[in-house]
Amino acid sequence: MSSSRAKKSDVWVEVRSPHFIVVSNAGEKAARRTAIQFEQIRTVFLEVLTKGTARESPTITVLALKNERSLQSLIPEYWEGYHARPAGIFSHRLGQFYIALNLSAPGANPNSTIYHEYFHALSTPYLPDLPAWLAEGLADFYAGTQIRGSEASVGLSDPASIEELKSATPLPFATLFQVDHASPFYNLGGKTLLFHAESWAVADYLIIADHGAHRQSLFDYISDLKRGASPVDAARTEFGDLARLQTRVFEYMRGWPLDHLWAAVPASLQDSDLAVNTISEADANVYLGGFLAVHGQPHRAIPILEQAVADSPSSALAQRNLAIALFFSARREEALAVATRAIAIDPHDAITRYIRAYCSFHGTMLQPNSELEDDLRTAIAANPDFAPPYAFLAAYLAGQATHIDQAYEYARRAVAIDPADSMYQLTLAKVLGRMRRYSESHTAAVRARACASDASDQHAAGLFLTFLERQSANSREAQLTSGSRP
Repeated sequence: MSSSRAKKSDVWVEVRSPHFIVVSNAGEKAARRTAIQFEQIRTVFLEVLTKGTARESPTITVLALKNERSLQSLIPEYWEGYHARPAGIFSHRLGQFYIALNLSAPGANPNSTIYHEYFHALSTPYLPDLPAWLAEGLADFYAGTQIRGSEASVGLSDPASIEELKSATPLPFATLFQVDHASPFYNLGGKTLLFHAESWAVADYLIIADHGAHRQSLFDYISDLKRGASPVDAARTEFGDLARLQTRVFEYMRGWPLDHLWAAVPASLQDSDLAVNTISEADANVYLGGFLAVHGQPHRAIPILEQAVADSPSSALAQRNLAIALFFSARREEALAVATRAIAIDPHDAITRYIRAYCSFHGTMLQPNSELEDDLRTAIAANPDFAPPYAFLAAYLAGQATHIDQAYEYARRAVAIDPADSMYQLTLAKVLGRMRRYSESHTAAVRARACASDASDQHAAGLFLTFLERQSANSREAQLTSGSRP
């Protein structure tokens, strides 16, 4: 297996723009171009979100690697067996966002997969409760974006999706609109190809077809969802007969190549907007190890980051990334020690404060822990858009049965930041349950179960819903008993 460490023969450069940190072994010019490209893509995407400027988008670290061999050395598992050889990977966990890409990848739009995931990252806070088909369809639509000089082509069609629609047995739209995160069409092999192709086709049709005549029905559909309509009922209300809609969409797709949108691209950044530095091999390894930790490879990240810490013990970023890798490896005591060292260097880092709070927690929420509470409050003050400490502090305060109103506000804030996280929804449900607001608690728990991405989270939400049903039944019985007294 190839080493994921920085090669001694490479010269690494770091370019910081307002919303990206580009780390590259392809030279300063390529790193600058990458930073500018992603800033432009960000602007184009945010223009389609009506509240896109209401909150700051996350800073993303881009590992802009010079060729396929460099990307393969970082993520060799994608070159083993019959796995695909990606042009790039988008990974995020614990408020850390990374892109690793091959700058030499062939094709008209080799970054389409990355753009898909980036659109999700930007759009979820503003369109949090979209059904799976629409969330994926919009992401696939905007993944087909290319910057060309002063203009961007948006919604360029994907030939692979067209071929899938031609060759596969169609999925009825009444089924398509009901797919959720637990569905095999969302999770299992070949089924996902058809789900994505049809989701993209419907989104493309509603946005582009007939000179945009159907866009208002899409906006009305989203409004119906916000009012509580089911995805299928809202579709029938706004799109009409679903079988007829499917016929129209497939007829539209036979007109390939399809039209697309044009968008103005903002001017390139000024030199003063970019901070450029040549960085050491050790510094490059801090970023490479940080990516691997977030990408689900903490066991490979740890030795790289341990060496980086040994080379630069005063680097808060090296200490933090090592703490993250240890945290994801469930090595709590070591993560606690490293996070404490990182906090000594930078007391105002939200992630290391959260990791220390999490790893220092033992026992139950019923036991007061002033140090844990202080770490969580400091994390929130350091980064108000970082969701995990809000949810943890909400659970802690609810367990203490003190400041229950604060617990509710913190739980709501966690959900507002990351509404797709089922555990934040479940935390809100539990806080509402402690407040005896059972109807609202039930609604939040149902949302938690609906957006759960794995069986354990679904099971946790299901258990809490069962608990709520018992509580509701006991409450009704108590009211009846009280009402029957003379």
